[in-house]
Amino acid sequence: MQRAEPRICSGDDAASAWLCSLEELVDMLGKNKFAFDHEKIIRTYLLSRNSLSLKYL
Repeated sequence: MQRAEPRICSGDDAASAWLCSLEELVDMLGKNKFAFDHEKIIRTYLLSRNSLSLKYL
């Protein structure tokens, strides 16, 4: 039995994703650049890694 190769599929919102630096990511916060609750998730993650100053909250 042959296994299917895994592949990444994206929805419309992820189809235009790109890599960015931490500084670019932080700069996008508060500018309505993210879908759904993604900004909240990003803020929570960055705060947990001490990568986000409290001034961005």
